[in-house]
Amino acid sequence: MLKLFPWKSATREAKALVGAGFAAQTAGDLPTARRNYESALRADPANADASFLLGVLEAEAGRLETALPLVEQAVRADPGNASFHFSRGRMLAAMGRTAQAAAAFGEAVNRDPGM
Repeated sequence: MLKLFPWKSATREAKALVGAGFAAQTAGDLPTARRNYESALRADPANADASFLLGVLEAEAGRLETALPLVEQAVRADPGNASFHFSRGRMLAAMGRTAQAAAAFGEAVNRDPGM
């Protein structure tokens, strides 16, 4: 059967994998969460949630140099998401990149003034 819109099934698969990854992360099963997020990104490389959550896992493990590009990928995929900008700011601040962190926090507030 010819798939006219193959990205739709990839997007559904990625969403399911992100959901399973988040459930695993919440339960403390970080290796399974990582595998699910990575699989979601293989299915849908533009999946902002998978990029963001994988970045959060990396940051929580102290791997900010690996985490930041993942969160930046999420920001590019969903630039209106204030939480992505805020998390990017936190990572930049932790890395001592205060001017960039301030700009990221500003972007977060611009998108959600209540943040």
